[in-house]
Amino acid sequence: MTEDRRTRRLLRRETHSSRSVPSVVTAVIVLLALLWLFLETALSVSGAPPLLLSPLTAAAWLADLPRQAPGAVLAVVGLLVALVGLLLLALAILPGNRPRYVVTDERNAIIVDYEVVASAASRVARTAAGVSTDQVHSWASRRAIEVQVHPTSGLPVNEEAVRVAVVRELDSYGLDPMPTVSVAVASRGAVGV
Repeated sequence: MTEDRRTRRLLRRETHSSRSVPSVVTAVIVLLALLWLFLETALSVSGAPPLLLSPLTAAAWLADLPRQAPGAVLAVVGLLVALVGLLLLALAILPGNRPRYVVTDERNAIIVDYEVVASAASRVARTAAGVSTDQVHSWASRRAIEVQVHPTSGLPVNEEAVRVAVVRELDSYGLDPMPTVSVAVASRGAVGV
């Protein structure tokens, strides 16, 4: 395996979540159900009393269920089963992204959490706006970073200058994917900060 391929594989493993927990939980549930069914069938064939429910009784109960249970209950149970199936399908198909960015570098594999990038954006925005730490809040996601500035009362903040400063700082990091930056300056200023 080449070094470049190994680095790409490492970066992918660090930025995408594993599917092993839902897979193992589903496999254990299915395995336990099959073991129970096998045990009940073996007990039924040998003539011993069932542990919980004999397979013939269970089959008769399932066949009679549409006549016995109200339609609303069957619809709700069917909906819940469908939702669990859709959830498992989504977990299997959709990529699970961890809250991390990849920093492009020729020599190293660098991973940075969203909180670190949001904190850096807050620091740069605070400096560009000339406000205190408590007056800037940032949130980072995979594709966007939002910065909210609460200016000091009576002192205007240039929203575009703050945005340009944050974008320039993030460009210097070489984030992949590069998030879009949005800056919002609150209409009401902070007093006594």
